[in-house]
Formats: sequence, C-alpha cells, structure tokens
Amino acid sequence: MKYSLSRFSVDPKQIKSARVALTKLVASVQEKEPGLVYLVFQEPGRPVFFTLVSFEDEAAYRRHAQSQHVARFARSMSSFCDGRPTFVELEPTTGTRRIAGIPGIPASIAGLTASLGRRSRQTTRPNNVRRSIARRSAAR
Repeated sequence: MKYSLSRFSVDPKQIKSARVALTKLVASVQEKEPGLVYLVFQEPGRPVFFTLVSFEDEAAYRRHAQSQHVARFARSMSSFCDGRPTFVELEPTTGTRRIAGIPGIPASIAGLTASLGRRSRQTTRPNNVRRSIARRSAAR
C-alpha cells in the first residue's frame, strides 16, 4: 500500500467552490478508480483542506496522478488556491485495521481494512458491519 497526504489552502471566499470541486473529484475517483480510498478533510474554521489517499501500489498511484479527472480538478482549484498544495508520502508504522465507525466515513468505504504492512486486503464488509447496515436500513 502507498499512502499520500496533501494539504492546500484556498481563498476564504472560495471555500464553497473548493468543496464543490472536491466533491466532483471524489465522485470521479469513486467511478473511475473504485479500489482507491480517498478521504477529504477541512480544518475547522479555516480554509485549509487535506486529502488522505490509499493506493494499492505504485502503479495505482501513477494512474491516479496522470488521470484526466485529477488534471481537471487541479485546473479548477488553481484559480482559488492560495499557493501550491503540499504532498507527503506516508509510510504506515502501526494502527488499527478497521476504519468502520469513524464519523464522516461513508458507508461505501467503512468496511474496508487497511493492510498496514501486509499486501492482502479484505474486499467485502465483515458480517458485523453488514448486519449493522441491515438493521439501520430496516429501522428507516
């Protein structure tokens, strides 16, 4: 696995535009790169955004970086970003394996496991997550 963290700030008047652009990017990533875990965060009360991306391998990273939807996003963001974004490659050292239950994590990725230090990954939701989702759906 390969992990990347980016940070960028926008003109405070452009926060809404940045959120729209990020939402479009995430939708494109979900459609065109379904194996990618792509999380977007905003620093509370500030026009600063972070993305945390998990790539299966170096090839997936290159495909993403060279994709048309990322190029489109970069062009749209350049008009309202303050300066250039910063990117940091991360190397996992330790952590929990499941991301289920973290507030704000979409259900579509809540059942994924991070393979910290391992090559394999679980591709289906564990039974307890499926049961939890089924209970919530039935309650509605």
